[in-house]
Amino acid sequence: MFISRFVSQKKMSMLFLSCTLINGSFVFGQVDLGQVNEVATEKTNTFNAHPQAIFKLLQKSAEAGDAAAQLELADYYYEGTGVDRDLSKAFEWTNVAAEQGYAPAQLALAQLYEDGSAGEKDENKAFEWALKATAQGFIEAWDCLGEYYQYGIGVEENLEKAFECYKIA
Repeated sequence: MFISRFVSQKKMSMLFLSCTLINGSFVFGQVDLGQVNEVATEKTNTFNAHPQAIFKLLQKSAEAGDAAAQLELADYYYEGTGVDRDLSKAFEWTNVAAEQGYAPAQLALAQLYEDGSAGEKDENKAFEWALKATAQGFIEAWDCLGEYYQYGIGVEENLEKAFECYKIA
């Protein structure tokens, strides 16, 4: 998943839509992402069993305004899980979640701007979005911000500030 490059799933603490086979029927519901991973790993691997069904549920939740679902939907588009890969839609949904102030999405958007993988490469915007995520206390963003200062990505190179960011991360 593209968001896992900079956000650990346990720390995201988001709700995720999942499906589980019970008595021959699929039951859909919202469960904590950590619980889904635990069940998937330890028991039946239901987490990835039906990506199209999960995608449809994510889409409904994302369209209803859930920022965590919007970012996860962006990841499905980015990876082509349960849907054809579409980097422009991945960028669009990441941006929607970031604009709502969802720090993991802000950091994901920074990375998309930095590497241009979803279309537009803009190191200045990458720096701005990473800075917004750090302003909310999102620890994972400090490492990214440190890298930006260290290598002069979207900002003038400043090793002292890079070091300070790395200390926080």
